[in-house]
This record gives sequence, structure tokens and C-alpha cells, in this order.
Amino acid sequence: PTTATITPENLKQEKYGYSISIDKIEFAEKETRVYATVQNNGKALLHFGNSVIVQNGKQYNSTDNYEADYDEIPYEIVKGVSSSGIILFPAISSHHNRNKIPLFLP
Repeated sequence: PTTATITPENLKQEKYGYSISIDKIEFAEKETRVYATVQNNGKALLHFGNSVIVQNGKQYNSTDNYEADYDEIPYEIVKGVSSSGIILFPAISSHHNRNKIPLFLP
């Protein structure tokens, strides 16, 4: 179950016609779920790979939970396509500076 939720307003990053929006972050006992939407309005195929969260100087790489059957963002997103899904990470603290969670996306 979710223990805390952050719903950021207008958290979107754009570059070269590619964009990613963070819609919501859910913290749970065993995992952290980042709900995101990726849009490919660029000139080429977009490869969406591993992502990273940094907290207290420790790096947490994105992971999978095949049992949960979450919607995932595909690895390849063709030009003109938008995809929404969950980027999954190990559990991180929901109490550590909730207004600034470094998230590195491909």
C-alpha cells in the first residue's frame, strides 16, 4: 500500500522535441512508483532506458516488479507517440526533502 504521495504541478522537462512529465510519485514500504508520461515529438526514435533517483548520496536504479503488472513506458517510443506508465524504484524515504528529489531520466 501507498504510504505517501507527491503530486507535482507542471513538472515537465523538454528537449529537442522530446518531453517527460512527472504526474505523481507514490512511496510504499517496498518500492517507489513514479508515474510519468513521455512524448516523442522529436525527429527520431526515442530510447527510454534506465532511470535513477538520488537520495542522501545514494543512487537507486529503476527496477521491475513483474508480479504487480504495472503499466510500463516502452523502451522504444516512435516519433509522434506518447506513452504513460510507472517507473519503479526501490523504496526511498518520503520524508527527505519532498520538494527536491533528484530524478535522472534517459
